[in-house]
Amino acid sequence: MADNNKQKKKPAITLQWGSAVYFVLYLYALLMTQLLRNPISNVFFWFMVIAAPLCFFIMLIGRAAIQVYVMTDRQATEKLSPIEYEIRVLNNSPLPYPFVEAIMSKPRDDGVRCLHQRLVLSLIPFGGYSVKSNVSFRYRGLYEIGVHELYICDPLRLFKMRVDINNFSNVTVYPRKLEFEKDNESAVSDVPSPTVRVLDSRDKSEVSNIREYRLGDSLKAIHWKLSSKAEEWQVKDYNTNNDRHTYIFVDLAAPTPAPEVRKEEARKLLKKLTKNKKSAEDGEGEEKLTLRDRIEAFFEDIEEKKRERRYRRRRQKGTSARDIETIDMIDSLIKETSSKKKKAKKDNKKAKKADSPDTQTQEAENGETAEEMIARLTEIAGDDKKKATEDELTRAKRAWGGIVKAEFEDELPEFCADGVIEIAVAAMNSEIKKGNKCTVVWYDSRDDRGICTVDLCELSDIDDTYLRFASAKVVSSDKRICDLTGVIGEAVNVTIRIITANIDPESIAEYCSVPTMFGGAGTGCVSEILLFNPCDKYLSARERLEYTNSARLQLKMNGLSLSDIIEVQQADGRAVLIQSDII
Repeated sequence: MADNNKQKKKPAITLQWGSAVYFVLYLYALLMTQLLRNPISNVFFWFMVIAAPLCFFIMLIGRAAIQVYVMTDRQATEKLSPIEYEIRVLNNSPLPYPFVEAIMSKPRDDGVRCLHQRLVLSLIPFGGYSVKSNVSFRYRGLYEIGVHELYICDPLRLFKMRVDINNFSNVTVYPRKLEFEKDNESAVSDVPSPTVRVLDSRDKSEVSNIREYRLGDSLKAIHWKLSSKAEEWQVKDYNTNNDRHTYIFVDLAAPTPAPEVRKEEARKLLKKLTKNKKSAEDGEGEEKLTLRDRIEAFFEDIEEKKRERRYRRRRQKGTSARDIETIDMIDSLIKETSSKKKKAKKDNKKAKKADSPDTQTQEAENGETAEEMIARLTEIAGDDKKKATEDELTRAKRAWGGIVKAEFEDELPEFCADGVIEIAVAAMNSEIKKGNKCTVVWYDSRDDRGICTVDLCELSDIDDTYLRFASAKVVSSDKRICDLTGVIGEAVNVTIRIITANIDPESIAEYCSVPTMFGGAGTGCVSEILLFNPCDKYLSARERLEYTNSARLQLKMNGLSLSDIIEVQQADGRAVLIQSDII
């Protein structure tokens, strides 16, 4: 299959089929003028002489007279909220232009993405063409609505001129600001009772009780004034959770593939790389370059196979070949823009570290050579060189949480990230309304550290950080939640909310280790997992629910609670979230 991601622009001026007819008629007029030598043949000849320059001049007038306007009722909106847009192509000249083509970027009817569409227009003098519609976007992100380019033909269709317009109206779509249902709403920091006490707690900001001295009590806890009046030792007790501070960890990582799937992919890649390495031993200097080129070519081959699979799936769903071509082109443009930004950011970091004496050493450690890549893949693939069968891969995927439907494999990471962000916003509102302070932590490549941490005390703080948080990108599956717990300064009496869509065995093992980092539940550590669980995206929703219930029991045994967050519609049509802990 051809590479649909690369769509070349047509030349600025091209000849149309009418130019061939014009050339034949021009020769005929020239011949008749020489043979007949009458006024009619002369008039016809001179008409053919001036027709081509006149048509070209009319086309130039159209280039200046035809204008494009793009309007939307707002530049930012929430997901699934209707937005109205209008695209106008106006002819401000007294000349008609019956053959105009416009390459527009318009939203699909289902609101998943914007597609390039070719529309053929017929513009009357001082007239125009308008496209007006409403759309509700299903995913967050930046959507471009407008016109890329126009192709203007003269009335005789001798020439076609390309006019680059690039007039767009950018619409930024954010996740919805949902809330928990009032009857169902709870804050994790409410779980510990206000009178829960630990004898040697490090968090002693409020006295909860006065009692008699018991063996083992710290001398610092003695209330000296009351002890002198009561003529016996009186000791102060402290709340372990009086600051009502909750840490919210937002997991935006893509789903982790099953080990068997990773091993199979590593085996295929190793087989190809080792084969390329044998043929790249002409010289030490040339070997690195040749091997690197072959590795890049191999990854391009993998991407090509992925495109072929996506093409077949979309054709099976009834999408036309032209629509598939425009979808792939948009995806490639987004990917190219993202890679350029990452490369620029990486180059800036290298420039800042140029004066450091350890620059070369750091680059050697951070950069992965071909040999290091082969070693890493060998470690992933293991000693077992046997190729996994389809049945083995299917069983591995089921044991890893279920099999995702083929049509949702590409969009599942972004879909889950949308749901996780909406739940996180609801959790922030819940904590603040309960009078709790909370710290929100998530991976963010836009931050120099790669991690973004925000402290929230009031509802206005959520609004201040919402735009940045809602536009956070999906991160790779190796970005683990446990690595974020380093921001917690307390050693005991910690309340944690983990908001995620990942409950594979590796993630569950990491979640189970969180309470033990802070002394366990016996020292006042309370941990809760809020799960976005898109069961309808899996081949078997029942298997997915059974797996979730087994994960819930395993987490409960390790001191964590797992709640499925479900979206429901209230009687007034407003969407709210509810927590479900039923097995």
